[in-house]
Amino acid sequence: ILSGLAAAANSGGWEAVKQCIDFGLFMKFLPVSLCFATGLSLKMMAVDHFQAGTIKIVGQMRLPAIALLSALLLGRRYSPAQWQVIALISTSCIA
Repeated sequence: ILSGLAAAANSGGWEAVKQCIDFGLFMKFLPVSLCFATGLSLKMMAVDHFQAGTIKIVGQMRLPAIALLSALLLGRRYSPAQWQVIALISTSCIA
């Protein structure tokens, strides 16, 4: 945490440090970060039940999930080209 705050202070000054400890911003990103952490934990638990290749491919499916959640929960906007690339990556994981 301290190294992150130091990096923020070095790159953006005191305003960047204030953004790092802003509770409102923390709460805004909390749902997506909890989903991300849960997904990584479940991925680690899957090692006992699936082959490594299967886990790797399914793990790549977190990209569209994170993009969708960030659009829905955080109001993030992606361009049509970005959605096309996300769809291409998703399709290549499934195929």
